[in-house]
Amino acid sequence: MAELAKKIEESIFTNTGSSPYDVKYKTCCRSKLWNLRDKRNSEFVNKVISGTIKAEDVYKLTGDEMLSHEKYYQKQSEIRRMVENCVRYESDLVPMKLESDGSLSSCMSGGSGGTVWVSRNMLDKS
Repeated sequence: MAELAKKIEESIFTNTGSSPYDVKYKTCCRSKLWNLRDKRNSEFVNKVISGTIKAEDVYKLTGDEMLSHEKYYQKQSEIRRMVENCVRYESDLVPMKLESDGSLSSCMSGGSGGTVWVSRNMLDKS
């Protein structure tokens, strides 16, 4: 186990600037140590111990690559949900002209301003 830890640390040291005072080195070490100590992520530890993930390659792994499958899919599901909440469908938006005085007018009125897209909900409130 000590030999494995030594290989991981050496690969981090070699590939992140070769200085124990380097911020990149410290951050990488902290991240890998955090994930290797996580009792809820035995999947990652087992992959490193079994050699599925080589000790020399651990330094390259991103946070997502070190997550267990369960946590990874939870995170992807959360990201998908956040994106869906942010995306507006075209049917929810109405084209309006933004006039030089900051007011909005219908695109049909032929105003001089640029087109902006406004939520129907905002128009219903005013």
